[in-house]
Amino acid sequence: VDWRVLPGTNTTHRIQYERQQTGGPIEFRGRFAPGTNGWSAELAVANPAQVFGDLLKRTLERRGISVSGSVRVVHTTNGCPAAEWDHWNSPPLAQRLALCLKPSQNLHAQLLLGEVGRQAERQSTQGASPSATRRHDEWGLATLPGFLTRVGISDGSVVLEEGSGLSRTNRVTPAATGALLRFMATHPQHKVWKDSLPVGGMDGTLKNRFKTGHALRNVRAKTGSL
Repeated sequence: VDWRVLPGTNTTHRIQYERQQTGGPIEFRGRFAPGTNGWSAELAVANPAQVFGDLLKRTLERRGISVSGSVRVVHTTNGCPAAEWDHWNSPPLAQRLALCLKPSQNLHAQLLLGEVGRQAERQSTQGASPSATRRHDEWGLATLPGFLTRVGISDGSVVLEEGSGLSRTNRVTPAATGALLRFMATHPQHKVWKDSLPVGGMDGTLKNRFKTGHALRNVRAKTGSL
């Protein structure tokens, strides 16, 4: 942790924090309000698979279960074939989309990208053996250029590394966002898309915003921040 927070004179904390690179220190800057009981923040871990393994190992040991060796993370692209444990048929996308967009559920967004990739892989291979070196989310990202062409968005206006929106390397221009909104306004599934967005002062991430005025019950928007 790189702590550069100083005592302040304001009645509220003004603290900013970020991790510049994976595995690097978390940098804290700003002012700390005096006379308070502390401050807390939620931070994403750098290596979630490794952290999960370490926590599982320590939890087992605390319960008296001996665990030998250390935790090692093996990704499917490193020669370890994927194995299906179980499967579940979800409701149609028209019903699931609101569960992703209204509360801004990052995991669901990433899973939807993976499902797009799964369908793309199925169409590409057409009965051949699935690729052992390409993940479903990578298949999904490979379909992005074709979709952007349909929308009329120029090359280089959208750069995505994953589907949740949490990567700091993701880049989308305002012009590309505007083009997407115009495209969806006349899309055959326009109503499904519109109904899946948070409504000002009513639900989702806009439940406590736009509580008065003409924006109440009229504004439909997708929030997002890092």
